[in-house]
Amino acid sequence: MSITVSRALCRAVYRRPQPIISTPSRFACIHQAGARNRDVSVRRARGGARRPYSTESISAAELQFGQPLHETHPHLLQAGELTPSITAQEYHKRRTELARSLPSDDAIAILCAAPTKFKRGAAFYEYCQDPDFFWVTGKTDLEAHDGCVRVERTGPGGDHLFHLYVRPKDPQAELWDGARSGVIAARDVFNADEADSVHEMHKSLPSIIAEASEIYIDKATAGTPAGPVSQLDRLMSPRSTTRDAPITLLENALVRPIRPLMDHLRMFKSEAEIALMRRAGQASGRAFTNAMRRQFMGEKELAAYLDYQFKMEGCDGSAYVPVVAGGEHALSIHYVRNDDVFSGIYVPDDERWPKHFRGMGIRIEDSVCIQETSPLVLTTEAVKEVVDIEAVADTYQKE
Repeated sequence: MSITVSRALCRAVYRRPQPIISTPSRFACIHQAGARNRDVSVRRARGGARRPYSTESISAAELQFGQPLHETHPHLLQAGELTPSITAQEYHKRRTELARSLPSDDAIAILCAAPTKFKRGAAFYEYCQDPDFFWVTGKTDLEAHDGCVRVERTGPGGDHLFHLYVRPKDPQAELWDGARSGVIAARDVFNADEADSVHEMHKSLPSIIAEASEIYIDKATAGTPAGPVSQLDRLMSPRSTTRDAPITLLENALVRPIRPLMDHLRMFKSEAEIALMRRAGQASGRAFTNAMRRQFMGEKELAAYLDYQFKMEGCDGSAYVPVVAGGEHALSIHYVRNDDVFSGIYVPDDERWPKHFRGMGIRIEDSVCIQETSPLVLTTEAVKEVVDIEAVADTYQKE
């Protein structure tokens, strides 16, 4: 296990999914509501009962989901993985670690998917999933934007119940927005022990909160945000003042913030995560080195070129807004406007600085993973030595 101390410059998008342990290429066609063929041993529900199901299997390639699967996108995804390089088994292990971190049986953790954010009217920003929700579920798709996940500790050793609320299949809406995975796939693909429509959340969540010994949740959820709100936001609205409203129940419950818990769990990276970060680091380093081979008139052009290179190297895009700073902007560590014309990089022209550095801006930064015996530099492909930078820049002059 390792600790990451710096963010990779971009995030990789080599997507892959499938159910835990086994790697079947067929999923269940449901005859009765709630029935499913998991192709793995049936997990214990609350009471420990095991339920038999009558199903007929059909090829998953004939179905549509809200994000790529190995069965639907074998050119992108490998069997056994739910997202890039991360297996369904590893997501299960993450939930087990989360449950083990909860202090007692019947304690629950509630995480919400990121909402869709709008510029104005129906014009929305590019969707980005909440990283903690993604870390626990593996759901990246827009159809999860209204979703919510509950992990409840049910016994020692990380025994837990995984309950996922998602938007249901809707043929009319999917004609406009694209496919949704739906409730059945929440069980069959994402391995939820229980799955429900977000529209049914108001029926089950109050009793779940009332029975919990402790509740770990982001308290920012318990309010009314500006703009469009999720089903959970509506339930947590202060305007819901009935005795069994979730917001009222939370006021009388032992509530703790979930962010510190998630930060600690996510600090330690698995071998698969390290390998994925290394791939993102390679893509980042190559993009930066390629940029050094070219000349740009302004910050905006360089920022656009880097984003293009990240994506052409197989990434979703930038992991955060890039710092592209020319002139005196180079002294602003987190300058992200990226809209000025380059006028040279800048170090103040005064006697505090050696003459050969005046008028320059220098910033060298790597993404590094601290391992047990040595650090792993994730972005070695980005040239940093003066001789290498000059050699790369010289290739532009010769072209």
